[in-house]
Amino acid sequence: MDKTKIVSDSLSYDDNEILGKGTAGFVFRGSFGLDKNPVAVKRVQLASLRKDEDFQKREEDALASLDHPNVVKLFHAEDDLTFRYYVLELCAASLDQCFLPDRDLRKYKGALPSDQEVLLQMAKGLQYIHSMNLVHRDIKPENMMISITQPVHIKLADFGLCKPVNQRGTFSISGIKGTQYWMAPEILALEDQPYNKNDVEGANKGRGTMRSDIFALGLVYFTFLTNGLHLFGSKNLIISNVMRGKPNPANQSRLDQNHFAREIISNMTKSKPEDRIPLTEVIDMFRPPVHQSSPAFRIEDSESL
Repeated sequence: MDKTKIVSDSLSYDDNEILGKGTAGFVFRGSFGLDKNPVAVKRVQLASLRKDEDFQKREEDALASLDHPNVVKLFHAEDDLTFRYYVLELCAASLDQCFLPDRDLRKYKGALPSDQEVLLQMAKGLQYIHSMNLVHRDIKPENMMISITQPVHIKLADFGLCKPVNQRGTFSISGIKGTQYWMAPEILALEDQPYNKNDVEGANKGRGTMRSDIFALGLVYFTFLTNGLHLFGSKNLIISNVMRGKPNPANQSRLDQNHFAREIISNMTKSKPEDRIPLTEVIDMFRPPVHQSSPAFRIEDSESL
C-alpha cells in the first residue's frame, strides 16, 4: 500500500520506509527537488519543538553550517501544520547494522573502506565538528552512517544534542544527555548529582569538554573492530565498569596486543579527560604512509551488545 506523504511540491516521503529514529523524531526515505532526488527526511513534531526550541534549533543551525565528506549534509528544512521536516543526505545504513545477525534483513552487507580508513574517517568527521566549536554529545554506532556513494564514506549524523563550546573548548553540563552506554565517566557522574531546577545551564554542575566525544569514539572504534562487542562488557555492566575505569578483560582480549588500534583505543578511553589522546594525534596515527595499504584486522564474528 502506497503511503507517500506529500509535504510540498518539492518534498515527499514514504510513511512505510522508516530508516531510523533520531534524537527527536523518525527518519523516512523520501524525495526532494524537481528531479525527485532520494533523500532521508527527519520528521519532528512542531509541538515538541515548541517545548524545546533551542534544542532543535541547535541541530538545524549546526547541520546547516557543516560541510565535510564525513558529516551528513542538511539540504533543506520546512514545516507543515504538524511537523518540521529536515531533508538530509540519504545513506545506505548506520554502522550498528554491520553487527546484526546474517538472517536480519537490516544487516548491512555492502562495501566498506579498510578498517583503518573507517576509523580515520570517523576521526576526521568528529575533528571537523570540533573545529566548528561544537561538541556532538551522542557519538555511537547508530550515528555513524555509511554513504550510498562510491567510494564509500563514513559520515557522522544526528546533531540534536550538539552544543557550542567556548574558546577553551568547554561547555556547561546540567544533566545526562545522550546514550549512556557510550558516555564518558565524567558525564555519567552527573547522574549522582541532585537535580536542581533553579540551576542555570549547569552553573552548579561544572563544565564538560570535547574529550567526552573522544572517549565515546574510542568505544565505537572497539565495537566496530570486534563486530559488536563493547569495551566495558555487557549492558548491565557497562556503566559501573566505565565509572571504575575497568574494561571487560574478555572483550578487551578480542583485540590482539599487536592490533594496530588497540593502544590508540586505550588512549582515547582514559578515565580522566586530560589524559585522552587528542583527535589530531588519532588522525596522524591512522593516516597511512604514502604507497602503503591500510591493514584490516576487524573480527568478523562476535556477539554484539
